[in-house]
Amino acid sequence: MENSLSVQELTQQLAQLEAEIRQIKVKLIKLRRDAREAQGEPRYPHIIRTDSGLTIDGSRLTLYSIMDLVIANYPPEYIKDFFNLTDEKNNDALDYIEEYRAEVETEYQLVLKQAEENRIYWEERNREHLAKVAAMPPKPEYAEIYKKLKEHREKYKA
Repeated sequence: MENSLSVQELTQQLAQLEAEIRQIKVKLIKLRRDAREAQGEPRYPHIIRTDSGLTIDGSRLTLYSIMDLVIANYPPEYIKDFFNLTDEKNNDALDYIEEYRAEVETEYQLVLKQAEENRIYWEERNREHLAKVAAMPPKPEYAEIYKKLKEHREKYKA
């Protein structure tokens, strides 16, 4: 019976289920937050602001690194395993991102822009130096190694 659905009907059902999942996520975030507040704890005890930005407490991991995977639609379990996070830290990070998505996204875009500017700066700064290094003849003590490498390259090209 389900197989006789049109592509449009399947797309509509998928959109409806995704909307329901978003609603359930929001309810879950609110429940976790309210439970913490009821116990006198901060909303997100594992999220702190450092000089690097929004960071997971006790680590150098920023929420912007996690955003890379969130934007790529990786599942929460994968993110947890990828960064070796506890359930609590993973939930805090993902809940914080979900609740404050607009603010985190704005900061994330600034971080990406700064990273790109840094990359361009260092490429330009090192371009001349790297060209000089590439043009230098190999050190005599490495001559034998370079000779073997050249022989292997020629062997694999043939």
